[in-house]
Amino acid sequence: MGKARKTKSKTGRTDPVGLNGANGHDENTEVRSEEKIISNIMEQLQSSNPEDKICGCQSLGNLSSLEIINKLIINKRLIRAVAPLVVEKEEMVQLSALGALRNISSINPDTAEEMVNQDIMTPVETFFSNYRSKHIEDLKDNDFEVLNEGLNLLWHLVEASPTASNLFKQSGILEYCLSLLGETTIPELAASILNLLSSATDQNKDVSEKILSHQGVLERYLVHPNQQLRISSVLLFTTILEEKVLESNMCPKVFEILAESIKQDTRKLVCEVSSAVPESDETQMEMEIEGQRNEDSNDIKQFKECLNNLRDQQTAIEILANLCSGGEDENEQWEDEDEEESDNGEDDVDAVEGKTEDLQVVNPVFVEAVMSLQLIQALLDKANSLPENVQQILQDSAKGKELFKSHTNLRIRSFLCLSNMLTVLSVDDFGGAAALFSTWNSLGTILVQEKNDIQLLDAASSCMRSVTNKICTDKEGKNVMNITQKELEAIVEVGQSTQTSEIRMNIVNIIGDISILLSKTLGTGSQEGAEVFKILVSWLVDGGCKDADLRVVTESLDKLFDAFSEDYTDNVFFSLNLLPKFKAIENSFKIKLKMQKSELSDDSLAIISNVKLNLRRFIKYKEKRCK
Repeated sequence: MGKARKTKSKTGRTDPVGLNGANGHDENTEVRSEEKIISNIMEQLQSSNPEDKICGCQSLGNLSSLEIINKLIINKRLIRAVAPLVVEKEEMVQLSALGALRNISSINPDTAEEMVNQDIMTPVETFFSNYRSKHIEDLKDNDFEVLNEGLNLLWHLVEASPTASNLFKQSGILEYCLSLLGETTIPELAASILNLLSSATDQNKDVSEKILSHQGVLERYLVHPNQQLRISSVLLFTTILEEKVLESNMCPKVFEILAESIKQDTRKLVCEVSSAVPESDETQMEMEIEGQRNEDSNDIKQFKECLNNLRDQQTAIEILANLCSGGEDENEQWEDEDEEESDNGEDDVDAVEGKTEDLQVVNPVFVEAVMSLQLIQALLDKANSLPENVQQILQDSAKGKELFKSHTNLRIRSFLCLSNMLTVLSVDDFGGAAALFSTWNSLGTILVQEKNDIQLLDAASSCMRSVTNKICTDKEGKNVMNITQKELEAIVEVGQSTQTSEIRMNIVNIIGDISILLSKTLGTGSQEGAEVFKILVSWLVDGGCKDADLRVVTESLDKLFDAFSEDYTDNVFFSLNLLPKFKAIENSFKIKLKMQKSELSDDSLAIISNVKLNLRRFIKYKEKRCK
């Protein structure tokens, strides 16, 4: 079963030296300038003056999101210079060093792994060993702030680096974290520990068993007044127990916490908070200089609360999506075929018969909870975009962009969760075919409007693909799927305009399933359905089957096999002169397979090889029908 990951903020900070705007300089000059900056930072880190060290750490943290700076940090082995500072006696040096390392570790997994290779874990373990020797009642506010930063750094490392995860398991930090959970009254500290433990337990039976031995302590956080802690504790339990949490006595509480978070109207909250976001980065800087904005101001508190709610909802939706999968492997989409070709015409038809989709098996407790708590509608509400005027306000400042990005991530998680639910819930669970078609229309609007956001477009098209399949395989599908040619052309245009293969595959499946549905009307003599069918089939043949990515071609062919599986479709097939086109596709298919074979995964190669065999059989059968 996939694991839900706590969403981490990786927003880059303001560039203090203007490297992002270094236009007009040639590349060599730019590299020399950046190497000079790294050299200056190294001097500051090695200085005996604590203020220099703090300045060096802050500069490093601020610039680490820039790709060329990140490469220099790793190549120049600056981690070895920064890491020892986490055990300095000066608290502000510690805090600055931990913050810089946390920023660097959050860039990507490869960077985190390289940090471990440069021995960051040795001073980190020493850092926690020093805290372990202190009684919690002796710690001051500053100590807790530094400790929390250290926990966040370790969380990032364990999340991204298998090596760090193994070293964490071997150290005594786990036992210290569990003891802290039983003693601390600081929500931020407890949240950091819970997030760290969730990452550490992922696919790690030994760590999971140790944590479950403290189940009584952990369960207290399920009823904690702080929502973030409730969500974090649910994440930890579901990561450890996976679908078995549905059979535990804490199951009702888990769903109560998830529903409480997901049902919050964060769209309304973002709209309200947008009025408190600075009009621009310049305005924000001026207000900070004048002392008008501080950590205790209502605007900052409101902003942080909204951001935390968005992130909590993302986590809650990810947990729901994982519970939905039930730990079962996805249904096989491709049936094994006999390698030997048959001369029997009926066998050839069987090779390309349409497939029916069965619901995946899921614990009925999950279905009952989702339906009784009305979580489907809550997820659909999350998919809505922000008003245009609010989007414009948020795009004018760094704070606003951070909020907008978090809301977009929430929408993406909602689409992916709905896609998962469509595999385990019935059409009736979604309110019937007509209600599901209304959702289909809304997704179509999003597809056309959100062309510039690839991640959002990918998630929305994936969800629309699932909805389309659900409607088209339902007995009422043909009665509710009233789509105009203009609407279909808009969807096709999305597929033609995107450079992302996964999105094109989703569009091919959407158009393909509608084509299969329309093909069933050919036997009834429906002229209108036949005309739309011809348009969609022509696009699959002339567009999808000629795609540069062989996976898209494979998806297109699979849908066409199903669309023309019945003999009553022959008139349309031959009127469109498709037989020579399929023969041409077969030739290009073989060429593309030779070229792309080394780049394909074993699973993709097996599917593609299967379709190649089916293509030969399909052509052979249609040749017989032509005589």
